[in-house]
Amino acid sequence: MISKNVSVFLFAHQDDEVFAQVFLRQALQEGAVFCIFCTRAPDNEMAHRRRLESERGLKALGLSEKDIFFLGDELGIIDAHLPGSIGLLLQRMIELLVPLNVDAVYVPAWEGGHHDHDALAVAGFALQNYFQTTVALNQYSLYHGERTSGKFFQVLTPLSSQLGKAKKFGLTIKDSLAIIFSILYYPSQWKTWLGLAPVILFHVLFRRAVFLVPLARESLLCWPHQGALLYERYGRIERQEFLEVLSQSLHSAGFDALAAQLCQGLR
Repeated sequence: MISKNVSVFLFAHQDDEVFAQVFLRQALQEGAVFCIFCTRAPDNEMAHRRRLESERGLKALGLSEKDIFFLGDELGIIDAHLPGSIGLLLQRMIELLVPLNVDAVYVPAWEGGHHDHDALAVAGFALQNYFQTTVALNQYSLYHGERTSGKFFQVLTPLSSQLGKAKKFGLTIKDSLAIIFSILYYPSQWKTWLGLAPVILFHVLFRRAVFLVPLARESLLCWPHQGALLYERYGRIERQEFLEVLSQSLHSAGFDALAAQLCQGLR
């Protein structure tokens, strides 16, 4: 058992850590930090390249290699297929985290931006429920489509329903520049960053804030916001298919109560 407090950050994809780096820095000042990546690229060469990019980026923040876990690679969970493997992932994460003195878990927000992110929000709640402790469960925003249309989106901003519970962290110019330049650690994803980077740049330079929101059970029992979710607008998956695949995976791993709650709340 590690005696000092451990903060666990769950990332769906290698490069998602860019959105959480302010919280990573803060957690490193307060105790130990473990980072878990939960999917991998389909191509072996690209998967290896993305692992190296994330290791380099996280080491620049102060993490060591022993505190970075690529469970998506270990379990063969392919990017964009996390909902169907969430039960398998949870079983492995529980094995990994049982010996630790976990006091906080950080997950992508339940915001309808990417279905892998939303699946991890559910996984974070399952972990908190499994350990039945006072583990704090926090969600950090990446991107979502609330109050936008088509393929437009917001970044690093809570949903309107979350604003009342959000804790705001102001960004200094140094913080903002650190977020912008950290994107350079991930050249393999340049096509993705062509779309995301301008919106991130505007947000960190002009809005100058990021937010943490506690993730409560009630939030997971309704869809993130009204209207089509961003992953639906991008044609990735429909919400009912997401729910069906996710609940089946939870059932297969013994998380029957959670699967039933989700199905009842989200049907």
